[in-house]
Amino acid sequence: MHLCRTGRLVGNLVGTLVGTLVGTLVGTLVRLVLVAAALGCSERRSVEDHPPATTFDSTARDTIIARTAGDVSAAEYGLHEELRIAPSEADTTLFTEVTDAEVDAQGRIWVSDAGAHQLFVFDPEGKLERRIGRRGRGPGEFLSHNGMALLPDGRLAHLDAANSRISVFRPDGTLDRSWRLTPGFSTLDGLRADRSGRVLLIRPVGAPTESAVIGRLGLVRLAERGDLADTLAPPDLSVPQVSFTAEIPGGRVGREARYSPALVWDWHPDGHFAVAVGSRYEIHVERPGRTLRIVRDAHRVPVSDDEREQEREAILTAMRRQSSGWAWPSHGLPTEKPPVRAVFAAPDGRIWVQVSVPSEEIPAAEQDVASAAASLPRHRERSAYEVFESDGRYAFRVLLPARGSLISARGDRVWLLERSADGLPGIVRYRAAAR
Repeated sequence: MHLCRTGRLVGNLVGTLVGTLVGTLVGTLVRLVLVAAALGCSERRSVEDHPPATTFDSTARDTIIARTAGDVSAAEYGLHEELRIAPSEADTTLFTEVTDAEVDAQGRIWVSDAGAHQLFVFDPEGKLERRIGRRGRGPGEFLSHNGMALLPDGRLAHLDAANSRISVFRPDGTLDRSWRLTPGFSTLDGLRADRSGRVLLIRPVGAPTESAVIGRLGLVRLAERGDLADTLAPPDLSVPQVSFTAEIPGGRVGREARYSPALVWDWHPDGHFAVAVGSRYEIHVERPGRTLRIVRDAHRVPVSDDEREQEREAILTAMRRQSSGWAWPSHGLPTEKPPVRAVFAAPDGRIWVQVSVPSEEIPAAEQDVASAAASLPRHRERSAYEVFESDGRYAFRVLLPARGSLISARGDRVWLLERSADGLPGIVRYRAAAR
């Protein structure tokens, strides 16, 4: 890459000198030859040579708009594997059913395993340091794993909804404290924390709607003794959703279309919401003082007829199990994928935006006999992320492996949960770098 930059610089200088000394015609010919040589380098140019341009508009009193335009393909990074923790099917000494994982500031990996009802802690080189807990109802024991969050002092909070408990463990794995919670709504990945040390639960904070049967989700802060304190709701930005509902005795059930746009959010480590408007490429980072709005023009990705037909069959089957007379409503399934699928606020403050990419058929070798059933997908979509600095400036784009999902990221290090063709989980650390 350095040679390409040097070639362009020297080409411009020599072309100018030749044009001055021996005439316009000869100078033009030399410049054309040198420009052609520079273009040969352009296909190998690095992100540093031609970074995607982000412009900032701060004319609004309460908002700064960071807009990235144009082709970002030159900013696609590759992933280079550095570490893999992947037990074999015969290995019963390590995790078997990973529900969550966190990476602390020292690079240690905390893994929550529902199969063993334990936490596993690995050092930055992948060596197992300790196992924590066991199945049970007492302090430091687990019946379920509903989320983890790292605190700024290195401790880890763990949510066990079945035991209605949050347990906090010191960096050495010993139990620091245990809080009892009022039983209620629970979900996977239901715990958050920030640099101030606040611990927050994901809970419904709004009334149910036509498209959200359980109500809009937000955060509830935990007080010092584990009591529920103030409620934090993400901004109510309008996003049209495609969903299906049915009335059943005692209530209502609902199902959202797979590619329906959604309002998705994460809790930023600096203590505010980062909210993505899925129907258009727009992320609101609700910082105190002035909101940062990240905007980009994104290409629409179509949904294939085969995917739509399979989803239609799956929705019909599921809804008629709940309500035998359920009929397909007047609205259909989305024909395009939403530009934004999810948002992740990384511990280093960067914003990772998951974007839609074309689906691919699952290879026959990775399907079992049950995959022929209409309810199981025949297509998959790899996870692609576009990454922005904390000020909204575009950084890079990365495409994850086919069976990989994002755990965490700091600087150029990325941690993924990857499953083998047999479905076995593994934790993999990569270094992201320009191609």
